[in-house]
Amino acid sequence: MHTFYTNFLSYQKRFFWIIIMLIFASASVSAQNINKKRTNYGVGYLEYLPSGYSSGSNFPVIIYLHGKGEKGNGSDAALNLVKKWGPLHEIDAFGSNMCFTVNGTKECFVVIAPQTSSGFSGDFIEKIIDHTINNYKVDPNRVYLTGLSMGAIGTWGFSYGGNNKPNKIAAIAPIAGAGNTSNACYLADNNIGVWAFHGLKDGIISPNKSKDMVNALNKCKTGYSAKLTLYEGCDHSKKTWEKAYNSQHTYQSPNMYEWFLKNKKGKSSGSTDSPTPTANQNPIANAGADKTITLPTNLVTLSGVNSKDNDGDIVKYVWSKVSGPAATIKSSTSKITDVANLVEGTYVFRLKVTDNKGAVGTDDIKIIVQKSGGTSGTLVANAGNDATIYTHNFTLDGTKSSAGTGKIVRYEWKKISGNINFGAIQTGATYNVTDMRPGDYVFQLTVVNDKGAKASDKVSVKVIITDATPDTQNNKAPVAKAGSDITIYLPNRSITLNGGQSTDSDGSIKNYVWEKLAGNINFGGLKQGAVQKVTDMRPGNYEFELTVTDNDGAQSTDRIIVRVKDGTSARTATASNIIKGETEAAENLIVGGESVAFSLANISAYPNPVADKVTVDFGANLEETVQISLLDQTGRTVYSKEAVLYGESKLELDLSNIPVKSGLLFLQVKSGDADAKTIKLLKQ
Repeated sequence: MHTFYTNFLSYQKRFFWIIIMLIFASASVSAQNINKKRTNYGVGYLEYLPSGYSSGSNFPVIIYLHGKGEKGNGSDAALNLVKKWGPLHEIDAFGSNMCFTVNGTKECFVVIAPQTSSGFSGDFIEKIIDHTINNYKVDPNRVYLTGLSMGAIGTWGFSYGGNNKPNKIAAIAPIAGAGNTSNACYLADNNIGVWAFHGLKDGIISPNKSKDMVNALNKCKTGYSAKLTLYEGCDHSKKTWEKAYNSQHTYQSPNMYEWFLKNKKGKSSGSTDSPTPTANQNPIANAGADKTITLPTNLVTLSGVNSKDNDGDIVKYVWSKVSGPAATIKSSTSKITDVANLVEGTYVFRLKVTDNKGAVGTDDIKIIVQKSGGTSGTLVANAGNDATIYTHNFTLDGTKSSAGTGKIVRYEWKKISGNINFGAIQTGATYNVTDMRPGDYVFQLTVVNDKGAKASDKVSVKVIITDATPDTQNNKAPVAKAGSDITIYLPNRSITLNGGQSTDSDGSIKNYVWEKLAGNINFGGLKQGAVQKVTDMRPGNYEFELTVTDNDGAQSTDRIIVRVKDGTSARTATASNIIKGETEAAENLIVGGESVAFSLANISAYPNPVADKVTVDFGANLEETVQISLLDQTGRTVYSKEAVLYGESKLELDLSNIPVKSGLLFLQVKSGDADAKTIKLLKQ
């Protein structure tokens, strides 16, 4: 019996190692089919030919465009970088044979992956497609284009660009890319299939870029449907690349390759083959922090701009009064609304948000209205702001309670609801609650003054702990930059507030909100957006506050002071200052009657003065679409250009044909809605 078990275990070990060897052999065979090639015009690329290629014909083909990190000169050594991600990574690392069965038919892909040392221009991609069709046994009606990051920008750009007219491709799959929404309908008109992928925590290229493109495509014509998959908790890295290019059904079914096979040139798969839907997440309403105002001020502005929906869009906002005296909600269905005619007392208003799939979320905000002259004569309990937290601990804070004409002698905290062992009563102005589990909690604060009077208030706390929970403990707060203080002189009455220089070192800024703190002007409550124009300013001093919120919910504020003075003309920088790049901290230049605050911290232009050609240096490699405008001293646009950057840090502009021969010019660079920068040039 002992000999039998010994032999049995020996056979088990042999069988195990045979299986392991077969697995590695399969991967090795697939990897051996990846060959290094070069076009007749000198571009190096990797080629994968599936089993049976020599005897087959009309193979579907994938053209894969790599990211910035895999750039190279196409040499044998450099080409190894191209296997790092994408379809070739599935082949090289996991042994995929690039064969898939769709509608009962097994098809195998040819994969061509060129390498570039700069970016993927339309000419570059067109030549690779033509080279592939002319030199391989592939079906010209089943050419599929995909890329990540820099390659995704190239994929979008080629799909609607002049080099793809007439259309050469059946479908595209851009991963973490950006495109021009104004050109989107060319894809729909030619029935080019689109499936875009993006990580929701991408701080390099915002997932909104993919959302905007897919939304634009789906508005082009009836019956056409582009697809979008967003990966929660994934950033601009392999977390996203590996999910999108997975050749199994680990993350989506059908996978990208199976979906490709449903598309032929001129006939997209439509909505039939969309990825398996995931459960919709409820939107997160954010009514803002609780506020206290003092009469005669009887108006507050409520803002829901920090509400969010992680897997869709918020399509409806509704404000209502939960408790308190009479008041007037000016615009109950707007994201931002004023509430007027407030009287002394405590109010609770509720914000209800609805997402594009009908799910709802709510949040309450408390407004305390005090008597003129300071605190109310009435005892008022203040349990603090309602909160959504992403940790297990929370500090209850009743220190903002008002004793009125007396003195608070006791604070009592009581749990109203929530899954935690809190005890009957906890005392003290503050109390630290620990070991909180995910869920909703309500705590009540009761304050007692020296006359025996009591007052109570409640605070709600939502605890969210998931794999995709924002890293609030390690997250670094963004840095708000409202710009340098400004002085302008009549008759100029306008400025532009610009928070576009705000930064977030470990993420991205998602919201910009401006608020007027002081000054004789109707600013209209809170204003959302990095750039805000302020007009009709009278002589005096004004103060504005910028609040920025990053992708993990952390906030930062900065303030700017604007001084409006009497005078017949504004002082402007001299030509010598312009050449040296110098500006006065409290001064601006005047462009078309408007004062424009700007910074030279991140970009520069040279030579300056400039004759015909100027180089714009962005100070960092960018993968983005940028809009460049050149304005003269009257505010007229004399030059404009949209450029797609593929990891470049510099861009050369030819100004030889602009209508301005000499004088002061203003170069404006914009990327999206929040990245506006201005630099001054002297044209000679």
